[in-house]
Amino acid sequence: MDINGTFRFEHPQPMVWGVLTHPESIATALPGVQTLTPIPGEALAWTAQISLAFIAINAEFAGEVSLTDLQAPSQFRLNVASGEGDSRISGSAIIALAPIEDAPDHTVLTYSGAAEMTGKFASFPPAIIKSVVMMLVRQYFMTLSRQMGGGE
Repeated sequence: MDINGTFRFEHPQPMVWGVLTHPESIATALPGVQTLTPIPGEALAWTAQISLAFIAINAEFAGEVSLTDLQAPSQFRLNVASGEGDSRISGSAIIALAPIEDAPDHTVLTYSGAAEMTGKFASFPPAIIKSVVMMLVRQYFMTLSRQMGGGE
């Protein structure tokens, strides 16, 4: 399923970049992440314990989160993949940042990517799944914005 959209931060681009690429910020903002542990020898890659609940499904699984293709302070790729289990989630999105033309101390974030779910998660109609994924994405960015002391 394709996922894309925008989010507006009331902070300058370098500050937003710093929060988006900081492991502690990622750990506290990604929905369902219980722990985020660095993968030895890999920059900006972590193993994660994830617990998600939506509709009538509760799932806990191990996974990996990584940031790749960094072009500071304007773009990177966020990758998320679950480990073993009957319900898997994986996805990747390009995250792009730019100052807002009429408000240069604010930043617009644009994301574009794809997510895939299997097992229990895939048993629901695609429109419902997409709605839940978009809600989780928005929750992630809103949490990051609150960490910086603002909102959308």
